[in-house]
Amino acid sequence: MIKIHLTIKILEQRNLTLETEMMSLHDELDQERKKFTMIEIKMRNAERAKEDAEKRNDMLQKEMEQFFSTFGELTVEPRRTERGNTIWIQ
Repeated sequence: MIKIHLTIKILEQRNLTLETEMMSLHDELDQERKKFTMIEIKMRNAERAKEDAEKRNDMLQKEMEQFFSTFGELTVEPRRTERGNTIWIQ
């Protein structure tokens, strides 16, 4: 009877240990899920930022092309000052 009682106590203690370990593992799993979710959000934000930067770069490239096209048209004809000096704008 004492042996059975000791065996039951040992099993109960082992059960308590395993339950505690299981709770700890569940907590770790929850933390990993939260980390994963945060990483997903950061990746989506980074992708959006990259797309926005590419759009801005394209827009700036077009603006620069328009500017230089217009600027180039302004520099086709040399300008003369009152003294008769030629000024080239480049």
